[in-house]
Amino acid sequence: MKGKRKGSGAFTLIEVMLAVAIFAFAVVGFAVALNDVFGIQVELMRTNQVRQAVESCAARILATTNNLVPTGEKFIAEPAFSSDRVRVEVAVLPVVPPISLPAADGRGARPLVGWWQIRVRALGADRQWVDGLSFLLWQR
Repeated sequence: MKGKRKGSGAFTLIEVMLAVAIFAFAVVGFAVALNDVFGIQVELMRTNQVRQAVESCAARILATTNNLVPTGEKFIAEPAFSSDRVRVEVAVLPVVPPISLPAADGRGARPLVGWWQIRVRALGADRQWVDGLSFLLWQR
């Protein structure tokens, strides 16, 4: 008696083809997942660049507080911090009415004048809001 059956070669071929197909699905799934991870990493880098531009603009304003010019609600472009994909804009508003600080002796409030509200925003290429910040600043 021989130990080999007649149809066992075809069965081995089907097993090999099935194993290759399963391996191909695994490779395609891994490639899709890796592509998603790279896409997320690129978006994080883009977001960090925008945030860095906004914070750099705010740091420049903090360093040069002696020459603030009120713009009201109108935002003025900052070309030094803008790029082809992001436009950084600044609005400078005096705080009116002044901030009032309660007096220690309880005889009313003492007005604190000279405060400014600084708004920095970043707009994308489609002029949609991407990032921004706002802070109060006392001009010396």
